[in-house]
Amino acid sequence: MDERALVVNELLTSEGVVRDYIRFDHRKPIAERRFNCDTTAGILGWGIGAAIGAKMGNPDRETWCLTADGSANFGIQSLWSAARYDVPIGIVVFNNGHYQANRLNFARYDGRMKATNKYIGVNLGRPDIGYVQLAAGYGIEGERVEAPEQVAPALLRCRKAIHEGRPYLVDIKITTAEYIPGWDTTYYDYFSVAGMT
Repeated sequence: MDERALVVNELLTSEGVVRDYIRFDHRKPIAERRFNCDTTAGILGWGIGAAIGAKMGNPDRETWCLTADGSANFGIQSLWSAARYDVPIGIVVFNNGHYQANRLNFARYDGRMKATNKYIGVNLGRPDIGYVQLAAGYGIEGERVEAPEQVAPALLRCRKAIHEGRPYLVDIKITTAEYIPGWDTTYYDYFSVAGMT
């Protein structure tokens, strides 16, 4: 990542982890260092659009969006703007297949969901969301990463694409955070409308 990169950080329950792995030297002026843009408001879906806006306002700076699958799902249509206006950003989707922030908040209530390990409306599987396919639908290249040794090469391809003037999406499959209750749940609330007839 460039030393002057703009980093839009939409990782609600893990936004602080970004600072463990990416150096932001606050001794330098903003124009001369990496800049981390995040939120503590818990709002989903703003990251991709914000990264597009950050790049439009700073076309000379490498721009990355670090988002989660649930957050990306709320704002995926922003990819249309990236494709339409040739906005070369790197989009990294950390995909654990859950709305992790919601599961964390449900667990804090200490009620039936936590006791049964069945969190309603949290599991994003069945069907799994194909972020690479969604990106392709907007004319944006991307790839899915499922093993740790695939991460670095995928990020290098992403960086190459954005330096060539194209947006690129990397969907990284990760496990759920073990420090959050319900991390091991496979439960999803299912019913079939077709089966009701």
